[in-house]
Amino acid sequence: MDWLLTHLAMALDTLPLAGRVMLLAGLLSLALAGLARRLLRPDADDGAITYQLIYLKGALVTLLLVPALVYLTGFKLPVHVTEFTQFHTTWPADVALGLLFAWLLGVVYHLWLLGRAHQAEQRVLAAVQVLQDKAGAETKLQSRATHWCQRLRITHPVTVLSQGGEQPWHLWRRVPHGLSVEMVIVLPAAARNWPVGVVDSALTRQLAQSKQGVWSWLLFARLVQAVYWPMPWVAGLGNHLKQRLQVAGNSLAAAAYRDPSGWRRDLQNYRKRAETLASGNFVGNVLRLSINADAVSPAQRSFPANRAANSTAVPAGEPTTFENRWARSKAHLRDKYRSPYEQAYWLIAVACVAVSLATTLTIVQAPPEFDPQFLELKWQDGLARRLHDQPLGPEGVPAAGGSAAPAGSGDGSGRAAGAAAQD
Repeated sequence: MDWLLTHLAMALDTLPLAGRVMLLAGLLSLALAGLARRLLRPDADDGAITYQLIYLKGALVTLLLVPALVYLTGFKLPVHVTEFTQFHTTWPADVALGLLFAWLLGVVYHLWLLGRAHQAEQRVLAAVQVLQDKAGAETKLQSRATHWCQRLRITHPVTVLSQGGEQPWHLWRRVPHGLSVEMVIVLPAAARNWPVGVVDSALTRQLAQSKQGVWSWLLFARLVQAVYWPMPWVAGLGNHLKQRLQVAGNSLAAAAYRDPSGWRRDLQNYRKRAETLASGNFVGNVLRLSINADAVSPAQRSFPANRAANSTAVPAGEPTTFENRWARSKAHLRDKYRSPYEQAYWLIAVACVAVSLATTLTIVQAPPEFDPQFLELKWQDGLARRLHDQPLGPEGVPAAGGSAAPAGSGDGSGRAAGAAAQD
């Protein structure tokens, strides 16, 4: 194990700091994408959807935060060796610098594409506003939007347009002649003739997406995708996030509806009308999240409120054995005390620690070993000088070269010498 760590640290020492960070980011993205494939089950219930959303959001934040912290702090894990050796080669550093230059060019290009797509959508929104001004204000749609804003406790301004495409979508824009922003919901032109229930079905899901910050997360996912442009599995994380945001938005809209039978009826009516509408041709597919009537979890297809309050109830026809009761008790405790936040972020933390420690090893010369040598002193020797160990001159006076203390000293030896001289 020591040999493996030593040679791995020696190999990493041939890379510059930027090369190490690129290697860390690549391995971290592979680890998080691999965990996502194990977690993202298509038949997930509401609790699993929440768990998946938390993990995807945390993974996208981690992909930017951890490499940035390692690069800014220059963090390295020292591997102490007794004999300091290195691989005398420069081609790994040259290759890393070349890849860094190509990566920077790609990031600039993809960010330019992202800004271009955003400007194109703003132009589409401006054209929709012109068409709406010609057709006149939509008082019916605006009043329904105001009602659902109060139901969802949305305080920011919301404007409803009905001339911008075949599929409903929403976007944020700056308020004309102001510094604040407002949400714009764009519905198909046919929405003017839709029944109130179908309009409510479309508006509530767009408002629910706004409540959950869908626009901001889609923009952030595209930024991460632009940074990790050589790695297609990172774009897959963004696509999974988009699908889960649709399911979560439909769940919040259904909860705000407060009418299970009415929700199912209006959702079915919207699904019939959506079949005759063309699919959304979104410019760059950057900040729009269209309504997909089928983007609901199995538990939401009936209605969230219709689920049994006690998930540990005995299913019909199942015998009440001790093993079944014990399994239900453990499931109940697990659902009660294991938070989805804790589960998701433990997975992310373990992946970050493992990858960071594996890519920040560096060789450090071990200091020489220090073997302390203790002096053997007897405590009795320091209390007082013994006169019989000193050479005496004529008349009992200590010799001039002796080590006796002078008579005026305060250690008692001087007084003893004076008494001996008087004798």
